[in-house]
Amino acid sequence: MNRVPFFLLVLGLAACSGPARVVTPPVAVPQAGVPEPVEAFDVTAYADTPAEVEAELAHDVPDRLMKNQISSGGTREMSGFRVQVYSTMDLNEAAATEDAVKAWWESMQAVDQEAVAEMQEPAVYRFFRQPYYRVRVGDFPNRARADRMAKLLVGQFPGSFVVPDRVTIRE
Repeated sequence: MNRVPFFLLVLGLAACSGPARVVTPPVAVPQAGVPEPVEAFDVTAYADTPAEVEAELAHDVPDRLMKNQISSGGTREMSGFRVQVYSTMDLNEAAATEDAVKAWWESMQAVDQEAVAEMQEPAVYRFFRQPYYRVRVGDFPNRARADRMAKLLVGQFPGSFVVPDRVTIRE
């Protein structure tokens, strides 16, 4: 009742059998000068013309999109950039810096309107992440706008730099 030799014999015969012979059908070679048959449809046999129908185009695209105005007037949170102005462990210093940034912006609007003409009034934030209070300015959707604000801020607040952050964008 030893099945191992029988199993080895069956395995050996199966390995020697090989695959079946492959038969390929003959390929028709096109003859030169003889066109292949093509189905043809002659439209001239039907003299009817299509009926003219007055139709009005209707779509479900909102008017604000048709006018290239994608703003919905709401807000959304997205990945963006802010300019970090100050970082400290002291809450009073952070609050004083926040007030100083707001006062600086007011003075910039009065003195250099050309530099701030295209910018909206930036929001000033004070965040606490253990163990530091951070004062950050703006909600910028792209790095270029944040860099422009950083160039303005670095004159009054040395050490200001752009940081990635979750920002709230008004649409």
